[in-house]
Amino acid sequence: MINNLPTYSVLCENFKGDLILPSDEGYEKALKRWAATAQRNAGLVAFVRDEEDIKAVLRFAREEKLEIAVKCGGHSVSGASSTSGGIVIDLSKYLNTVTVDVENKIAHVGGGATWRDVDLATAPHGLASVAGTVSHTGVGGLILGGGYGYLTGEFGLVIDNLISARVVDANGEVHECSEAENEDLFWAIRGGGGNFGIVTSFSLRIHPQRSEVFLADLHFPGEKVKEFFEALQEWLKVRGDRDLLFVFFQDMGNGPVIMAHCFHNGTLEEGKKQYKVFYDLGPIVDNTNLIPYLSLNQAIDDDRPYGTGLYWHGSIFPSPITHPDAGQKLWQSYHSVVKKEPEFRKSTFAILEFHHPSKLMERDNEEMTFGKRGEQINMLVGIGWDGILGHEPTSKAQVYAKEIAKSCVGGQDLGDEGYTNWESDTPTGFARSARIYGDKYPKLQRIKAKYDPSNMFNKWHPIEPKA
Repeated sequence: MINNLPTYSVLCENFKGDLILPSDEGYEKALKRWAATAQRNAGLVAFVRDEEDIKAVLRFAREEKLEIAVKCGGHSVSGASSTSGGIVIDLSKYLNTVTVDVENKIAHVGGGATWRDVDLATAPHGLASVAGTVSHTGVGGLILGGGYGYLTGEFGLVIDNLISARVVDANGEVHECSEAENEDLFWAIRGGGGNFGIVTSFSLRIHPQRSEVFLADLHFPGEKVKEFFEALQEWLKVRGDRDLLFVFFQDMGNGPVIMAHCFHNGTLEEGKKQYKVFYDLGPIVDNTNLIPYLSLNQAIDDDRPYGTGLYWHGSIFPSPITHPDAGQKLWQSYHSVVKKEPEFRKSTFAILEFHHPSKLMERDNEEMTFGKRGEQINMLVGIGWDGILGHEPTSKAQVYAKEIAKSCVGGQDLGDEGYTNWESDTPTGFARSARIYGDKYPKLQRIKAKYDPSNMFNKWHPIEPKA
């Protein structure tokens, strides 16, 4: 038990937040994560109130050689925000405030905030941040991995709008980082995840935002898959920077369908015109609305509930994935899995994500760690099941997810270098990180050695420190 360790009483003396042990009320709640399969039984959950609390926990963990995990929103499906027997440093309870500098269009965001917190603070001022697409996602994990959102076509990734951050490193030192201060650390955290320390606050550039936006969910039967992908190819010719299209293969309540989740940052009439090729196909379900912007990031929350067992596999594809033959193979592979595996049917999906790439491609790949910029398309395959089943279905889900992803490229091995926030496999060693970061990896190793030489922060695509 952690509370029996000799230095635990020292930790307790000046700790201002809440220390939750397995015997304490609220322990089970403190372990809850978005994915049931990401939960672990921590030895201690530390709800830190400020940076001094963080320093104290890090000191205790170093002295007692305890594993740590950092939790913001708890959305990591790999379990990066959980630990078995170690300490969870939880930012969500106290470090979740958002303040808005309206004049300079900057949001100062606590490291434990969610995107819902950000939206609630910025929307009353007619402003918005590039944000995630599920409101209960934590800002920390999404930003540090890159951060796509509904406004990416107009303003790029969240990290493209990151002005500065405040980081507590493994030795408990606090660093302000930006393009003018601690530039190496700022370069590293923009795509390098939580490998270098705990980010207690982010300063984000925010943008004027209309109060209502166009959103439509259009459902099509699987029999129309080739026609749908023909329409998709036509839509790609006219898409604008105010558009975002998600193509879902998912059971939406009445069996598996193809769903076009269509966003346009404009009026109802503009949106219908922009997505006309899909309306012309004759959707079997048409949910078209002008909705408050404040509701946008909550639009698919109900489809992503807490407590599901999940395995995710992300891939990056070249544009031929949009060819009707590739789309048909993808549908057939997905449909085959949900048909023969009833336990996976309700919560399994494949998603293709289409942003206008021009804003993404304005930034040079060398400006920051994140380097997946270009015409490629993000795809996520998620296999889901009732969380009561625990981890038992995971190995089977892993096989199916990778089979579905490979189906549209003739079974070719796509590797594991997709969008880093979309991956379930728990890292074992450094080989995958070296592949993901490529020629940036040696520089990341040097920065890691400077800010975390003992590799305390090792739960998300870990980087081997090397001076």
